[in-house]
Amino acid sequence: MTSKAKISAKTISVDVAIVGAGFGGLCMAIKLREAGNEDFVILEKAAEVGGAWYFNGYPGAACDVQSHLYSFSFAGKADWSKRYAPRDEIENYILDTVEQYQLRPFIQFNQEVNEAHFDETTGRWTVRTAAGMTIDCRHFVLASGPLHVPNVPSIKGLKRFKGKVMHSAEWDHSYDLVGKKVVSIGTGGSAIQYCPEIAPKVKKLSVFQRSAAWVIPGMSVAIGESSSACSNASRRYANCIGRGSTGVMNRGWRRPPARRRPNCWVPCASSSSACKSKTRRWRKS
Repeated sequence: MTSKAKISAKTISVDVAIVGAGFGGLCMAIKLREAGNEDFVILEKAAEVGGAWYFNGYPGAACDVQSHLYSFSFAGKADWSKRYAPRDEIENYILDTVEQYQLRPFIQFNQEVNEAHFDETTGRWTVRTAAGMTIDCRHFVLASGPLHVPNVPSIKGLKRFKGKVMHSAEWDHSYDLVGKKVVSIGTGGSAIQYCPEIAPKVKKLSVFQRSAAWVIPGMSVAIGESSSACSNASRRYANCIGRGSTGVMNRGWRRPPARRRPNCWVPCASSSSACKSKTRRWRKS
C-alpha cells in the first residue's frame, strides 16, 4: 500500500477514508502509517488542520485538561507554557505533529463530506464531498468532532436585532467590544473562558444561563523552569521504566537506590519549588 492520496481526479479509490483532521483523525493516520498502510486520505472541510482548535478562536480559548495530559501519548511535549494550554499553543502542537509525522500529503482540505453510502454487495463505501469529490473506500472513519458547530438558540426577535450577533465558535475578531453593552447567553466551557477576558473591556456585561454550572477559579498558572525540569525528568523516567529494568540498562541509565528515585514523574501539580525539591535526575552510566 503505497498511495499518498495526491488527488487530482474527482473520483479516487483508497483503503481508508478519514473524516476530520483534528486530534482523532490525525492519530488514526499516524497509526495507519505505523502499521504500514499509506493507502488512505484525510478529508478536512477547513483550510487547515486542528479541528475544534482551528475553528474556536474566541478570547481566552484554552483547554480544560492539563497540558501534559492533553497530547498524544507517543508525541509528548515537555515545554508547555501553562498548566492549561491556550488555544494557539495547542494549535501549534497539532501543526508540529503533522510535520513530524509527514501527514500533509495525505490531507485534502476544503472537502466537507456531505454523503456516505455503504454497498453491502461489494463491502465498500462511497463517500462524496460538497466540492464534488467522490471517494471509494473499504473503511470509513468518522473523526468529525461537534465542538466547533454553533448551536444558535431560537430566540424570538433575534433576527430583528440590529446590533452585532456572533457565536463563540465563530468569533469576529474584527468587531471591537470596547465600550459596548454585551449580553452573553450560556455558561458552558466557552463562556467561562471568554467572559473574564471581555469583561474589563465592555461597558456592561450581562450573563444569562438556563442552569447553574459548577465553576472554580482558573488555575492556568505559568509553568516555570523547575516544573519544566520536573516534566523532562518525568518523561525520561517513563521512557525508561516502561521498558522494565532491562530497558533501563540498555538505554544507558543506571537505576538509583529507591531513596534516590524521583517521586514526581506525573504532571506536577505542586508549586515549582516543591516540585524541584522532589525531583532527582538520573545519572548516565
